Amino acid sequence: MWRSAGSANRTSLHRTSLFSVGDAYVQTRSPRVARASRKTAGLPPPHTTLPPSTSSSLSMRWIAAFLAMQAGSRPRWSAWNDWSEVNMGSHPADFDKIPDAAKWLRSRGAGAAAARVLFVGTYDGSTREPRFALSAEGHLWRADAEPVELRRLYESSGRQLVSTVVETETPYLP
Repeated sequence: MWRSAGSANRTSLHRTSLFSVGDAYVQTRSPRVARASRKTAGLPPPHTTLPPSTSSSLSMRWIAAFLAMQAGSRPRWSAWNDWSEVNMGSHPADFDKIPDAAKWLRSRGAGAAAARVLFVGTYDGSTREPRFALSAEGHLWRADAEPVELRRLYESSGRQLVSTVVETETPYLP
């Protein structure tokens, strides 16, 4: 939390820590006081790193990074799944446009496996055109390229997500 403090001549920002001890909340500007108060209250130190990436989180992070790179571009990019079509008993049409994803779906049986796949593609307001399919198991498929295992690519790119996106989908980047 940031709080503004200052005089008539200047304004400065001071970082404050807010945490709870029992039913009370403690607010302090001093990191030393915050550490001592947490230790006294038996609270663990705050996390300084993210937990390890899972296959599912890599798929979600890949989608978020790719869409962020497309911000403001034409055509409009979007992400979706075809779960509603599976519930109605039909085969999701978007899988037909990405053959390797359709093969994966057939090997798992339609139904719940389809809910674990997200499509990324262009959307003009009435027509969706999937360009990629990503599974919660970390698979990435394109109609015009070999399937990619996101975990392997992420590790080989030095655990840099932007590098992973660039290495997988260079033709569609602005």
